[in-house]
Amino acid sequence: MLIDNVTTKVTDILADSIEQGDKLSVMTGLFSIYAFNHLKASLGKVESARLLFSQAKGFDLVADDANNSPFGSLNGGKLETKFRNQLNQKAIAQEFANWLEEKAAVRLVEQAGAVHQHVTHLEQNATAIQGAQFNGQGLGLTQTSGFDMISLAKAEQALQ
Repeated sequence: MLIDNVTTKVTDILADSIEQGDKLSVMTGLFSIYAFNHLKASLGKVESARLLFSQAKGFDLVADDANNSPFGSLNGGKLETKFRNQLNQKAIAQEFANWLEEKAAVRLVEQAGAVHQHVTHLEQNATAIQGAQFNGQGLGLTQTSGFDMISLAKAEQALQ
């Protein structure tokens, strides 16, 4: 199934799919604390998370100073200004840090642009979303100036 992030949004699929005790795996080049904040109730249900980050490379939505961070801009890209304007970054960042410490194993691919696939996988529902960064644009929280080919695969589809 293709996801257009207009009529069907990645954030809604993740919120509906994450179950208590689930195991989450994310491989991405861009990550935003606002994406985490939007899904924090669902992400609180996971037993564990594995996060693999690649340094963002070639993304015009990332601020120039974000290239110093291996995660792109944790504080959001140009299109996430509406979230920054709420002035709650410190609280969100603290919640994110606590969640990382409690539930996540984080790894970094140090070569910029080495990870070209962006995948989010949930173990219990055997759900995989391919092509969506873990930020406002990738989850469908903000408008985007580009077009991403985002696909959803569930285990039951393999049986058909």
